[in-house]
Amino acid sequence: MATKAKAAPEKTSETLTSPQIREERAYATGIQALLWGRPLILCLKTLYAGAKAGAVGINYYRKFPELKTAKDKFVNTPNNVSIDGYCAADLRIEPVVLKVPPLFEDRWYIVQIGDYFDEVVYNIGGSKGPEPGLFLVTGPDYHGAVPAGMKEIRVRTQVAVVANRVFVNGEKDLPAAREVQQGFHALPLSVFQASGLKYKFVKPDASKYEFKPVGAESLRELETLGFAMRLFLSTSDDSADPMIRSFRQIGLSVANGFEPKSLDAATKRGLERSSVMAEQIIEDAFANSAEIVNGWRMTMATGRAGTDLALRAAFASHLTGANVPEESLYPNCPVDDKGEPFNGANKYKLRFEKDQIRPSPFSGT
Repeated sequence: MATKAKAAPEKTSETLTSPQIREERAYATGIQALLWGRPLILCLKTLYAGAKAGAVGINYYRKFPELKTAKDKFVNTPNNVSIDGYCAADLRIEPVVLKVPPLFEDRWYIVQIGDYFDEVVYNIGGSKGPEPGLFLVTGPDYHGAVPAGMKEIRVRTQVAVVANRVFVNGEKDLPAAREVQQGFHALPLSVFQASGLKYKFVKPDASKYEFKPVGAESLRELETLGFAMRLFLSTSDDSADPMIRSFRQIGLSVANGFEPKSLDAATKRGLERSSVMAEQIIEDAFANSAEIVNGWRMTMATGRAGTDLALRAAFASHLTGANVPEESLYPNCPVDDKGEPFNGANKYKLRFEKDQIRPSPFSGT
């Protein structure tokens, strides 16, 4: 027996107009662009501030031969068991050579190399053990030869992060650690070929990395992203990278940065909304990125968030430059024993009973 077909449910939503659709498309694409680009934005700000303050060398190491204390503010997760050197390798003109010395003692060191998407590309030394030699850090547009005896480390952005750490076993060990630190070098390939390791440190010029906004504040993040894209990415990405190609509809490209004048009012409204939502997504991603036990939080995802754009943006926002977990872990506790956030007006003591190690989020202790 034939049965009567059910009537189709009535549509409950109104059909959007063409301007409304353009607004929603811009909103969706804007969120994706701002999640994808948050590391570029933060690395830009860090690079300019660091170069201006003399805290990082451009194509050379800025070495710090003293152990860090609580007064040190230029690293977001400082430690007092290593002396460090920091280099921003600007690869737009030429590669940068890294020299890692052979050691005649058992001493931990690492040279962390990362791109400006805040992803770790390669670690020299570290958990792998000593890895002496010459390394050539190259950018996406380099097509020249790699000199004999050098190992190429290719980075997908035009500027790379290079951080060297040398272990120090207390104040008495500082002289020996400093001697080891002096054996690590970073310098442009042309300088190395002309003078070897007999070079003079060149003070960084921060002005080339300074972003000077000219557009509306409501679209400031996208304007900053456009500036960062022009500095850090290859123009070939405009055609080769599908995601970057998709950003053309919101006025973003590597070749021209952010061009809001080409956008209609509906698209601009969508982009203004996307900036607000992207920030909320990033903060939510960070809040849910780690196990928390007795106030301690730690994650095993730093250094390689990969295609999880929100997670990568969250780590760039809160743990800029974090290494991969097999090299470094970053446990932190932002609250007291009552669960209240730490307050500078109070004094606190961190106490462990005899033979008790720091609580581990993974063991539940």
